[in-house]
Amino acid sequence: MDEQIKYESSNYIKEDYDFVGINFIKKDGSVEFVKNENKKLQESIKAYFQPKKSIYTEIIEERARQEARWGQQNHDLVDYTYTPEGMNRCYEILSEERAKYLCESSVKHGDLTWGHIIVEELVEALCAKTVKEQREELIQCGAVIVAMIESLDRNNK
Repeated sequence: MDEQIKYESSNYIKEDYDFVGINFIKKDGSVEFVKNENKKLQESIKAYFQPKKSIYTEIIEERARQEARWGQQNHDLVDYTYTPEGMNRCYEILSEERAKYLCESSVKHGDLTWGHIIVEELVEALCAKTVKEQREELIQCGAVIVAMIESLDRNNK
């Protein structure tokens, strides 16, 4: 490339995904397409632009499978006669205070994981006192789980 060419856009992809490259605009206004021969980059960009099911579509499909298999489910969230210690014995879950402490501590130490976040949110939901609070906390759980899936998809983990 000579100095008369400037970078226009990060990537150009033909409709059939056969070519991945960069458009350059010359000072005279003409455009030159330079094919990128890097196969790994090509595959990565192709994968990004392939149509994907929405996470929400996948969730709806899974709910339909569960409903078909088990029918409508109407369980209590937990046995509310238990103390926090009893809930720990019965469900082997942390107390709300412990879950919050572990989440906050992991932030301070720089080792926060999705596991810390979702456990803390789920424990909050299970310990909530009213249906309104339970629902709000479960919505937060759902949002965190969607964020976890998005992170997996983004990072191919």
